[in-house]
Amino acid sequence: MLRTLLSGLLAAGLALPVLAQESGDASSSSSTDSAGSASDSAGGDAAETEQPPYITATMLQEARIVSLEGEYDANTWESDAPLQPIIAGLSEIGSVSEVLLDDRGQVQGITTDVGGFIGIGQKTVMIPLNDLRLARSPEGDTITIVTRLDQSQLEDAPEIETADD
Repeated sequence: MLRTLLSGLLAAGLALPVLAQESGDASSSSSTDSAGSASDSAGGDAAETEQPPYITATMLQEARIVSLEGEYDANTWESDAPLQPIIAGLSEIGSVSEVLLDDRGQVQGITTDVGGFIGIGQKTVMIPLNDLRLARSPEGDTITIVTRLDQSQLEDAPEIETADD
């Protein structure tokens, strides 16, 4: 239950910049919404607002984490260019173990297990939020988490302990 809630919060935190860009100015949106509500209640035909493409907790739980490894380009990473076209050739790091939030509810990153063999000798590390990007499949039903950190950087990262440990 907690994992589902935290995954949902990560989805909201990661999707917020995208939603802000897609929805435009919040003040114009709220005035349109209130005007639309008034005409709806008066029986008018107001244009329906399109629902943003939300990312669900289930989608994050099922997401795989891939690394750009040698494909990392700072300009591509910092741009809004979609990463989906290059995902097929990327190496898989693992999957999401936990979503980490601070005491204010701000998403700080995710954890994944690295190293070891068949669960022996592996450790849990954090991938910070600024080292993550989400890529949605063309169908929109699956999410891949892309990190600019490579496998060796993750294996060298300090082990993180959560309150559940």
